[in-house]
Amino acid sequence: MTEMTIDVQSQPNYFQELYKIDVMPYLEKKGQFSYLSWSHAERLLYERHPDAKVETKRFNGMPYLETPYGFFVEVAITINGYEKSEMLPVYDNRYNVIMHNDLDAADILNSIQRCKVKALARHGLGLKVYEGELNVSEKVVNNQKPRQSTTAAPAQTQLINRSQLESSISQIIADRHKNGETMDKLQQICFTGCRKQFQTYDQLSAQELNQVYTVLTAS
Repeated sequence: MTEMTIDVQSQPNYFQELYKIDVMPYLEKKGQFSYLSWSHAERLLYERHPDAKVETKRFNGMPYLETPYGFFVEVAITINGYEKSEMLPVYDNRYNVIMHNDLDAADILNSIQRCKVKALARHGLGLKVYEGELNVSEKVVNNQKPRQSTTAAPAQTQLINRSQLESSISQIIADRHKNGETMDKLQQICFTGCRKQFQTYDQLSAQELNQVYTVLTAS
């Protein structure tokens, strides 16, 4: 039996192939921001790579990971034998992290679809949409509607800043966990930062929340 060999150098660069796809005609608008919907992204992928594999990661049988810092979802996509994955916190439609009492099935499904599109961008498809994108906190600030009453503005600003901070902390934790750090280790880093144990962000003052952010970005 003759062994089949593959000339790797002769294979097309699938990343460049996907990166060169013009996704502009498929972008949709939500508020000020444009995005590539999961349905267009999957169609563009399977038209070119019908054998690609899209997998929603499971955590103890569930399609999300529950932590004291919110919920996370992870999607892995394999193309031409190469797997790339993305992990995201579960956000609402204003990019605020959803905590335990406010979660429902639609939030999880929507976050999985967002995560799927971002995982595809790691393979090149739609990556141009993310190049030069604003970070999450900037999106939250820019998407806020101005308050009618000037007396309420300071309270609103404080709320936005806290929401930004919670979102940023959750994203940092997701990125570091994806890069190999355990949730137990990250939890201890957070406890060290604010010098106390906590279950949810609501148990922290604004100062303690800042301390958690500082130690995560410095460690």
